[in-house]
Amino acid sequence: MAANILLVEDDADTARALSRALENSGYRVTAVDTGSEAKALIVHLHPDLILLDLMLPDTDGLVLTTALKGLTNAPIIICSARTEGALHGRVTCRPYHQTRFALARWSSPRRVGR
Repeated sequence: MAANILLVEDDADTARALSRALENSGYRVTAVDTGSEAKALIVHLHPDLILLDLMLPDTDGLVLTTALKGLTNAPIIICSARTEGALHGRVTCRPYHQTRFALARWSSPRRVGR
């Protein structure tokens, strides 16, 4: 059974590229472009992983992260162009180049930490 990934990304081109790459790697992807859509879907979708952009049109991604943690135990990976300001000291930012970014399969989701 393929893992369910909830992609929360408001940039259509980025969402399309990430969805395609993940689906080509065997994952099921549900993409939404607002925080309110993510919160509404999470109860029914039960994602194994959440990929979250921080700069959403209706909410701050860090605020949404806290709300999502109250609704699911799925790990959240933040994918954002935002690397300064409110993030300082709260998350570790790792730049990546698309050609070096590889998708790793997992047999079962594991909780790494909060």
